[in-house]
Amino acid sequence: MITGKLILVTGYFGAGKSSLVNAAIKNIKNLMYLKTIITRPMRKEERGSEEYIFATVNKYNSLRKKSKAWDHSEIAGNYYGADIEKWNVILSQGKNLICCIAPDISVINQMSALYKVRPLLVWIETELSIANKRLMRSGLAGRAARSNHHLQTEKNARKIKSKVNYIFTPQGNLKKDSVYFTEFVNGLLNTPAV
Repeated sequence: MITGKLILVTGYFGAGKSSLVNAAIKNIKNLMYLKTIITRPMRKEERGSEEYIFATVNKYNSLRKKSKAWDHSEIAGNYYGADIEKWNVILSQGKNLICCIAPDISVINQMSALYKVRPLLVWIETELSIANKRLMRSGLAGRAARSNHHLQTEKNARKIKSKVNYIFTPQGNLKKDSVYFTEFVNGLLNTPAV
């Protein structure tokens, strides 16, 4: 029987998902990052992050081939994947998992179907203009290009928000928002499953 919870955090690129999730992981004992194996290069701000395991395409394909059940997505020409069987075992041990995911309805639907627990889907409510400014300020061409990504639209956001369980609205102060988000996640973990 699965006793752990799976929280999927989504929102615009540049919404602050990773910063908030990393704060929650640091402050909640029974919460682990559902690490995704990816083939894109590591960004400077990702050094020391719990979010990803970086791999070559060959290594990724080798891991995928060995797995009995693999969660695979391709975003901007890069592969993102996870060994579903491994993470389902961790959930069955009562551990809670959290993961940032792209604002992509197909990724959300796929992850909702693959894991043995119904995920709690959280949207980070950041204005599109603010998310795009953050991407542009990053100074990294790849991240700034995401402001023109086909998923970075209000229409797409409305579609996803119609599916989410919870919306978290940051107030624009990372230190305070990290505390509030940690409390928010703690509340989700302490709410009985339905």
